[in-house]
Formats: sequence, structure tokens, C-alpha cells
Amino acid sequence: MPYPNSSFGVDWSRLKDSSHVPLSIVQTLDSTRLLIASGDTRLVRQVKRFADRQSLQATSISKATKLVDNLVNEQPDLLLMSSDIMEQLSEETLKAVRGHASLLLWLRAQEDKLPSHFSAEDISFCIPVPCHEDSFAIACRQAVNMQSMRAEKDRLNTGFKHLETLLQVTVNSAFDLVYMLDNQGVFLFAGDRLEALLGYPRGTLTGKHYSEMVHEDDAELARHIFGNKKKGAGLYRNVEMRLKSVATGEGASHVIVELNSSGVYTSDTNEFIGVYGVARQIAERKAAEDSSHFSAYHDFLTRLPNRVLFRDRLNVAISQSRRDKKTFAVMFLDLDKFKHVNDTLGHSVGDQVLTLVAERIRASLRRGDTLARFGGDEFIMLLPEASSEEQALTIARKISRQLHEPLIVEGHHVDVGASIGIALYPKSGKDVEEMISHADQAMYQAKLKDTDRHQVFSKLTSRNTALREKTIRDIEADFKRGRFSNLYYPQIDLATGKIIALVAEAAWQHETLGLIKKASFDSAMKQAGLTAKISEKMERNAVSDLLDWQEQSLPALRLCLSVPVTRLMDNGFPAEFLNNLTQKGLEKSLLELEITEDVLTHDLELLTPKLALIGQKGISIALDHFGANWFSILHLQRFSVNTIKIDRTFVRELHREIYSPQGISPIRGIIAMAHALKIRVVAEGVETKQQADYLRSVGCNNAQGPLFGPPRSSAETAELIRKQPWSQGQL
Repeated sequence: MPYPNSSFGVDWSRLKDSSHVPLSIVQTLDSTRLLIASGDTRLVRQVKRFADRQSLQATSISKATKLVDNLVNEQPDLLLMSSDIMEQLSEETLKAVRGHASLLLWLRAQEDKLPSHFSAEDISFCIPVPCHEDSFAIACRQAVNMQSMRAEKDRLNTGFKHLETLLQVTVNSAFDLVYMLDNQGVFLFAGDRLEALLGYPRGTLTGKHYSEMVHEDDAELARHIFGNKKKGAGLYRNVEMRLKSVATGEGASHVIVELNSSGVYTSDTNEFIGVYGVARQIAERKAAEDSSHFSAYHDFLTRLPNRVLFRDRLNVAISQSRRDKKTFAVMFLDLDKFKHVNDTLGHSVGDQVLTLVAERIRASLRRGDTLARFGGDEFIMLLPEASSEEQALTIARKISRQLHEPLIVEGHHVDVGASIGIALYPKSGKDVEEMISHADQAMYQAKLKDTDRHQVFSKLTSRNTALREKTIRDIEADFKRGRFSNLYYPQIDLATGKIIALVAEAAWQHETLGLIKKASFDSAMKQAGLTAKISEKMERNAVSDLLDWQEQSLPALRLCLSVPVTRLMDNGFPAEFLNNLTQKGLEKSLLELEITEDVLTHDLELLTPKLALIGQKGISIALDHFGANWFSILHLQRFSVNTIKIDRTFVRELHREIYSPQGISPIRGIIAMAHALKIRVVAEGVETKQQADYLRSVGCNNAQGPLFGPPRSSAETAELIRKQPWSQGQL
């Protein structure tokens, strides 16, 4: 009969010498431990001779009763057993053999049969008796190979299980409802939150078709979203859909969610293999209000979206309008007499006035519009269907009429009125910051009017036109004079307290105002059209400073450089960027490119190869403000991200985690996910030692922020590197 698992089907009759040995299985057997169990002393001596010549460490026993003790004491890698010992083994001893990590090789004479209490699976390889050294060597090598493969498989399986567990915890800790469908629309994965929302027991959504969950009236919409298999057409953001719910018993109708989904395709053939997405519940206000998600994205007083959620929706509107070549409007509204209300009637009345104003504005808008409280007595609106200046002005006049009617609050007749600034995309701005800033500037221009207090932004509109134009002239002139240098923020290794990286930022040395940080001249820089040039100047300065520090024998540190989105999308990128950084022969491994999370809302097909080239050149990539917007684990892998920088909003809320360590922890989830993906983690905006200590305790690698002082000049930074003030136990 054929030998069980006989060395992957090798024909033993052909093995007269080692020339027949396949190259793939020839390995050294040095230090491999071998236990020979046989009562045939002649056979034992022969096998030991073979073992010596193959550098095997061989011991032997002649009785089955000694087998278990030798397995425990000697811990052999391979166990060679002849039929006489196999016949002597009791069931209990055989059970111990099966439980041991060593592989069993049967020294089998031609007439031998497998003992009845053994199964073919117990035998890894057979060595024919009489025994040839070639047969012996090949069987041992194959057995060692098999052990190595099994060990590697076990290691990989353990690693994958750990990663799966960490990702599962992270997904289920997220505020969003995560799901994945195969190419037939069947659930491959549904996060715990989605199942809980719909009332299904944990794990029971997997294997069900999405149509079982979708409300009948939304079936066609669902087919369009989940069934669109064409590459590039499968990205949907903020789509409302009703899902059937069984959570509240018989008669329960549905819950409304906001879906974001993306088609998944194979990298080589672009074959559609499924849908990945997240959803948010938006219908049940009470549930939303009680959730930390609602608190994070809405104003507590008016229950309106806050500026964070507004920016997110504006980002989406810009992406959609850029793709569809559409126009939409942003309105910035400021109450004209609200300070007088607060000063004379008190903050309690002022709060009620803000709530009533929000209701009146909302009544003047359409269903698809977004109204948000921007702060204080300022409101901001996104009007996706306002496709012309006249349409936007019509809505502004309607709101003005509503707010000119007196409000009755605690018996007081309150007159407020409002000034409204309007910005139209793309005429008034190309990105989120420009649209908001220009609507704000137009609003201040509207305040100068005696009547009809609304204004559409134009090139001449400005909060203070003369000052703005002078600032632009100054920045243009000073750029030509070379009055731009760099400031540096230290990035600290939380484990050692050492400075391990520097974050570079452009600074303007104004002739009369002194040193100005980038945040203060960012708007003027954009209007002057100098964003890209100042960014390139910052890069050249940073390279020069880093080389100067190296000449001073200071330790080599990683240099972090932020590149604006407009430059990332420019056709000349990354050629100029790489040229700026490498023309002086700087080691590329010391460089890190920082991109912000909102980059993911731009043209990914254009951006992906650019970032891939950056990575191929040895420059690492960091994702800044991580967690502030929509993100996907797939994006981290797609862009080969090396570092994520946790947004300062999470760090600011750390006191909730510090004093409630058993609660849901977004930061711990982010850190666990990042480490599982071998991504470095930096916490931004660290202000206190308590925050730094906590971040260190949960495994955060690095930190930056006010705790480590203000940004410093090149010379000040060199002195800081020398002193390493936080590496002496001061952190």
C-alpha cells in the first residue's frame, strides 16, 4: 500500500542518491533534535550514523514506556518510531504523542501495517526499512520544512486574529455604523452598532441580503447605490435611506440613516467585488441628542449643526459641484443688535433670542439647505440649489424680512435684524476656507449699508478694503525681498522625552509689525496668489536649516512639511517638491510630508500616484488632523501612510477618558488600530503634563503642542535640540 503522506508524493524507489532531491526541500538540518524509538538496535545504530552525518542531534529509546518522559525532557523536533514501539503504545501514550509539537516519522518495513489505534493523520512521513541514507535525509528535511511552515502559519494566523480583534474593537467604538457587502449585495460584515440599531442579535446580519433591511420606498435608491458596479460611479456621500427596524417590537417601521458608500475593486483587473460604507442615524433626535456624536457635531443651545459639521457638508458640496460643474451659495449672517440685547436684558433672554432666530431662519430655507450656528450671534448657511446671485439674494431678503419682525421674549419686544454676506461657488472661492472667509467679508461689507443689509462677495469686497489691499501689497513686496523664514514646533518622543522631529511653518518678518505667524496672513497669502510660492520657500528654508544643524553636529531629526491641497493637485507636483528637498543631497528618510484628512475629498485618482511616488522616494507620509473628518482604513493603506496625527479636538477631550478609563475611548481605539497597521501615532495640541502622561500610558508614540513651548526660529531650535529639556525626566 502507498505510504501515508509519503513526502509529498516522492517516489522512494527512485532515490538511490541525492541527485534526485528537489532543490526546494534541501535545507540544513543543523541542531535539529531527533528521538529514535525502536527495539531494533541494529536499526537504531544505522539511523544514528545517518543522523551524525546530517548534523542531527539524535537520542534513542528502546521501550514505549520511556517515550512520554523523553518527549517532555528532550523536546525533540522529529520522532522516528518503528512498528514494534508503535504496537506497544497505549491510547494514553498515543494521545501524548499527538499533543506534542514534534512530527512522527514511521520507520516502516515493507510488510508492516499501520497499527489499528493509529490513523494515517498521525504519520507525517514514512522512511522505508531497510533504510537508505538518502531516504532518511529527504524525509527529515521535508519534516523540518513542514514544521517551519506550520510554525509560520500559526504565527500569521495569530497575528491576523489580533489585527482582526483590534480592528473590530476600533470599528465598534466608532460613532458611525460600518458595513460591507459582497458583489451580490450580501452582508460580509456589519458593525455591532448597525445591528443594535436595527434590532438584530449580534452577528446575525452577516449573510443576509441588503434588500431585507431596506424600506420598500427606498428599494430603487438602494439598488442604484449598491448595484452600481461601474468603477468610479460607486462613491456616494450623505445619502438618506430608511432601514427596517425590529428593535421596537411589532409594528416598528424604520430608522433613517445617512449613508456613505464606496465600491471596492480588485487592483489588477478592476473587477467589482463589493461595497464598503458607513452610516449615521439621523431620524431619531432623542437618540442622536443623547449620543456623543450629536454633541460633537451640533450646537448645544440651538440644536443646529456646528461649524465642524458645516465644514464637512461644505466640503462635500464643493466636491459634488466641482464634479457636476454646479454653482451653490454660502451665506454668513450676523445679528446687528444682539450685544445690546445681552447687555440690557441678560444672557438668558439672549439665549432665547438665538433659539427663536434659528427657528425663523430655518423656516425661510428649503429642506436640502444646511443652517449652522458658527459661534456667538453668527449663523452660516449652505444653499446647494441657489445656483445664481439673484436666487441667493431672494433667500437673503426673505430671511431679512423674517428677522425684522420683533421677537417676544419674556414680555420684551426684541428687535434684532441681521447683516448677510453671500459667497457663490466657484466665483467667490475654491475651497472651504475661502468660501467661509469671503462670505464673512461680504457680511461686514453689508453692515456698512443703511438698508438692504446683504452683500454678494466680489473681488473688491473686504472687511476693510484699504487694509486688506495694503496687506496684500506688503506680502507681495516682502516675498520679493526674502522676508519669509521658518518657525519650528518640536515633536517629542513620549517614551524618552527626546525631540525626534520638527514641524516647519512659514513666518513673515513684517517691517513694522514684526514676526507674523502663518495663521495670521494665510488669507492675504491666498488672495495674493502666493500660497504655492511661500510653501516652496518654506521647504527650501527647512532643508537649509536642517543641513546647518547637521553641520553643527546636532542629531539628525525628522523634518515634517505641510503642503497645501491646491499645490498637491497642481500638475507640477511632486516634481518641484522633490527638487526642493533633494537638490542639496539631504537624506530623504529624514523628510515627512503632511497632508490633511480633507485631502481625501479631492480627486483620489489624480492624488494617489503622486503620493505613491513620494513614498517610493523614501519620504514618509503623515495624515494630519486625523479623526476630524470622514476617513477609511483603506485610505491609510492606499496612500501608504506612515504617521497619523490625532486631531487636537480629541486631545482636548482627554479628561473624559482619563477620569473614565472603562468608557469608550476614541484615542485608545485609534492608537490600537494604528499600531496594528504599523503606523506611528502623534497627538496634536498637547497642553498639559497630565495629557502627555495619559497618552504615553495608552501607547501614543509622539506629541506636539503648547506644552512644549511656542514655535521657535532656526537658531532657537538649534539651542533647544542641544539642551533636550524634556529628556531629563522633566516630561
